[in-house]
Amino acid sequence: MARSRAPVKTKRMNKFVALLRGINVGGNKRVPMLELCRLAKELGFHDVKSYVQSGNLVLRAPLEAAAVESALEGALREHFGFGVDVIVRSAREWESYAKQSPFADAESERPHLLHLALSKQKPLPGAVAGLLPYAKAG
Repeated sequence: MARSRAPVKTKRMNKFVALLRGINVGGNKRVPMLELCRLAKELGFHDVKSYVQSGNLVLRAPLEAAAVESALEGALREHFGFGVDVIVRSAREWESYAKQSPFADAESERPHLLHLALSKQKPLPGAVAGLLPYAKAG
């Protein structure tokens, strides 16, 4: 697979969760999970698993998160012919998100209503101020 830039290799295998945005919704951007897993394995990723038709992958790779994102985005564009935004976070980051939740009541009483939103980039200036009126516990 052709990649736009050389990946940053690390000495150890890192565990990641990769989220693919906007696939398999309303019949658009169809990405079969078996094909997605095969594609990820062809990129050299290990222990690749998907979750239903969600486009979420769990994998291990000797790369940094940004390199995994870039490799997956390039391979998806090349293989399927359309762009897909991919957000990759380490297993350690996911554990941190869970520990930092300010919504303890929702975690225990309404866990099915508790959501986490991630972004590829930092929010634009002013975005945080616009959201603060809706924030709880800072």
